[in-house]
Amino acid sequence: MLIEVKNLSKSYAGAEILRDISFTVAKGETLALVGSSGAGKSTLLRCLNYLTPFDGGEIRVDGLRLVPGLSEGAEEVRRVRQSLGMVFQEFNLFPHLSARRNVALGPRRVLGVSRGEARERADKLLARVHLAEKTKSRPGELSGGQKQRVAIARALAMEPKALLFDEPTSALDPALKEEVVRVIEELRRDGMTMVLVTHEYELARRVAGRAILLSGGRIEREGKPGEVLG
Repeated sequence: MLIEVKNLSKSYAGAEILRDISFTVAKGETLALVGSSGAGKSTLLRCLNYLTPFDGGEIRVDGLRLVPGLSEGAEEVRRVRQSLGMVFQEFNLFPHLSARRNVALGPRRVLGVSRGEARERADKLLARVHLAEKTKSRPGELSGGQKQRVAIARALAMEPKALLFDEPTSALDPALKEEVVRVIEELRRDGMTMVLVTHEYELARRVAGRAILLSGGRIEREGKPGEVLG
């Protein structure tokens, strides 16, 4: 298994947000985390790469073990974050940089890739998400769907072992949403491991091979999306 979560728990100000959560994600699998607002979906996703530290249990990512109490600078945290690319709802692109430079920045600064190699990697990935003609465009010149596809290319540029999506389409209107969903479907066909948080059940049915329904911080149901979501 690429990701293993065992007896995970998390509380905020005395309120239990996640309770005894356990599941696995196999290499090449797409898992959807679904549930109503406040169910703990995004908190659980952010625990996977330790953006949100947890209080109990453990997480293993490709053999690396995360446990409560690790510091931000811990080697395990650093390596897990390189292994799990994150795609946020609000894109989080640098507004003063072109699409190419947004994608190339991580490989240059974190992986030590040369300027030329980082640029070549960025151009290939922007083409992969159908934005070959937008390499020089800044975020302010792009639609919401195009910004999200740049964000996906940026995550892929770090050569992660899996991608984590936090409500990747909820800020988009239907036409722009379809652009992003098609890219996610293509990544699934290519064998990319993905964990997707969404409140849109139709999206989960369309792109995921398995779904986990969270309610009150617990796993209520787990299985194929059509069976779990009804």
